[in-house]
Amino acid sequence: MWPQFTNTMLLWLLPLAAIPIILHMITRLRLRTIELSTFRFLMDSYVQQRRRLRLLEFFLMMLRAAFVVLIVAAMARPMVDRFGFLFGGKASEEVAIIVDAGPSMALRSGGTTSIERAAGVARHLVGLLGPDSSVTLIRAADQPEVVINRFASQPGPILERIDAIETGASSSDMAAALEQVFDTKRTAPRTVYVLTDANRAAWTGVQNHPLLRRIDASSRVVIIDVGPTESIANLSVVGDPPPNLRPIVGLPVLLSATVVNRSQESAQTVLSVTLDGKQVQSVNLTLDPGQQVTRPIVITPTRAGVLRGRYELPGDAFTDDDDYIFSLQVKPHVSVLLVSPKGGEARERPDLYLRAALESPLTASEDFSEQERRLAQAVRITTVLPDQLKEPMITQSDVVILANVAVDAARGAMLRAYVKSGGGLLLLPGSRVESKAYLDHLLGPMNAPLTLGTPVGDPDDESTFTTLTAIDYAHPVLGAFADRSSEYFSTVRVYRHFPLSLIDDSDEGADASRPRVLMRLADGSPFLVETPVADGLLLTAAAGATPDWSNLPLKPEFVPILLRAVAHLQRRALAHVPSTVEPDRPAPIQLMGSWPDAQVQVTDPTQTPHVIEMHRSGQRIVGAMFHTHAKGYYAVNVLPRAEDAPQRIELGFAVNLDPRHTDLTALDESELRAMFQPHDLTYLGSARGDPLLVEQLGRKQSLWRHFIGLTFVVILMEFLLATPRARQGADDEPTDRGAALQRWGRRIGGMMNQTGMWVNLPTAPRSNRRRVGSNGPRQGKTRHEQHHSSKQ
Repeated sequence: MWPQFTNTMLLWLLPLAAIPIILHMITRLRLRTIELSTFRFLMDSYVQQRRRLRLLEFFLMMLRAAFVVLIVAAMARPMVDRFGFLFGGKASEEVAIIVDAGPSMALRSGGTTSIERAAGVARHLVGLLGPDSSVTLIRAADQPEVVINRFASQPGPILERIDAIETGASSSDMAAALEQVFDTKRTAPRTVYVLTDANRAAWTGVQNHPLLRRIDASSRVVIIDVGPTESIANLSVVGDPPPNLRPIVGLPVLLSATVVNRSQESAQTVLSVTLDGKQVQSVNLTLDPGQQVTRPIVITPTRAGVLRGRYELPGDAFTDDDDYIFSLQVKPHVSVLLVSPKGGEARERPDLYLRAALESPLTASEDFSEQERRLAQAVRITTVLPDQLKEPMITQSDVVILANVAVDAARGAMLRAYVKSGGGLLLLPGSRVESKAYLDHLLGPMNAPLTLGTPVGDPDDESTFTTLTAIDYAHPVLGAFADRSSEYFSTVRVYRHFPLSLIDDSDEGADASRPRVLMRLADGSPFLVETPVADGLLLTAAAGATPDWSNLPLKPEFVPILLRAVAHLQRRALAHVPSTVEPDRPAPIQLMGSWPDAQVQVTDPTQTPHVIEMHRSGQRIVGAMFHTHAKGYYAVNVLPRAEDAPQRIELGFAVNLDPRHTDLTALDESELRAMFQPHDLTYLGSARGDPLLVEQLGRKQSLWRHFIGLTFVVILMEFLLATPRARQGADDEPTDRGAALQRWGRRIGGMMNQTGMWVNLPTAPRSNRRRVGSNGPRQGKTRHEQHHSSKQ
């Protein structure tokens, strides 16, 4: 791998490295000196020493040239590929790159997210592989996804798929991703690179997994931790999903939100609640380290249709868990069909008491709570006589109240179909009700585990009066009285009632499909019973809604009970989806039996449409949306396919993060190695002070620091080599201070210019000292001899 230079213009200074070489060559061209004959034997011993000095001079010349080259190269800032010896490099091998796509990979630190660092490392790995190596790119999510599988000779498509990998909303399953690799047959040496932030929730399944037995000795596992090294402060909203409500315009809805402090320090924050992008409420929160706080949230829908709600915190390093979204299917009002006979005295007409109870909060608002007034505003009452009851009236109503109405076969059939399709029916028997007719035409054919006996009690005989006990204040119908339960229903007297009997009356209410007794009489017999029937609800009272059966219609408690019973019994929507769905879990879609056929289309947060295949199951048409891996809002459109089908309906649901992945706790190197025992693995992680692993394992590494270090090494070596050179011939010089300074001057000058050697002859006077040429001693006459012969 040849280095690449950042400042290439400085490379033009490299010819300066020839200066030491030129100086060396110049100093070799010396004037020839002629030695005296008396020095011949001394010069013979000097020849061998001079040869060694020449070699030393050559080394010094090379070091000086290297000094110039290193200085220029360091200023040019060379870059080379890093870790080429570790990643790839084989002619042919199988390479699997697993990219963790869990939600925590969206955590931002050091200016980039973990998934961005993972993409950078993956691109680097592909660039280091040989052309004959096969690359399998796997996106690790709730279910592993093989993104691409091809040879590295054409890296373009692989790099495109790497850049397209995004985080999901569900927790990644690293065990399943590794199993996807090692379940395939190996045809060449295999290397598996796992790019992850080591989130604990993603790796819990690897411990003691059977896949560890399929890792052979020739396979290599390299875990590259791209997560942050510093401590991250994080607050997250983890819920809660709205209960199975049927909200109405203007009617308050009670929700709750849960916030968790994932940091090691206390935190103060503000929880905001928005509907359709408009803030409707805010709550100040103070959380200790690791504390989880749940706060009740009351919202009031202002329009019908699909409302998009959000719990939101101020943004931090991990923004994906700073909000929790949900959808609400809001109805404009509750349609109540009141079926009651006409005639007789006022105290014998239940419709008068029922209408007064449903409408009184509007006229005497000072005696009722705000919630009761809103309930009354949401109710639309239609009163009909039993003989006028028609099927369209029933199917278009949310709640049907039968008050002292005799049931025949025709009416029983219409009411049974209505309840089974999701409707709510309130039975208030009276003097015109025959127990056998109810059992034969209504309760029996519906398979309701409830029977009516013969009425008992005499309104004129106080000895037959009874009271109410065992009241279920946890039920939505009676929840308004839970705070002061001892003050309510204590003065209620039941004069006459129908004995209600339940089939298998043991442990009622333990199962949602079993009857639930809301009130009992003093003798323990049921007085108010809720019975699920198919998709609908049946609420049956043992007494009528007139004062000759009990004094409850004249009590203040009667109004809130009736209003909440209507809100609770309202029929299920023609089409239903949950308000929230966990990521990568199916979102069930149900259409009631009134749809003969329909087409359902779901649009995900990326605006991609999905056509849902629907199937009939009993009275319902059911289907599910399976592509729920992305966080966001999903729009559901139900389109009719038949003329008699209901009109188009718009629904919606939301997908949030997997709550397990809002915890950013990561595994360290020792824990990861322990998971793979007895197999060894290669671990690479971010170093402190360098949180960006892409920079650490990036395609290029700067070498200028290394070049500076080599420069100092060259200077030291030159000094050590030049010092013995300067000492040669100085051993016999005087030891006075001036001579010592002269020797050190020669040493320093020798580092830049080696020009020769002075030979110190101890027996000769200083005037007889001669300079020896660079070519060593030569044979010939002395200057004195030459002058004497010339005279002759």
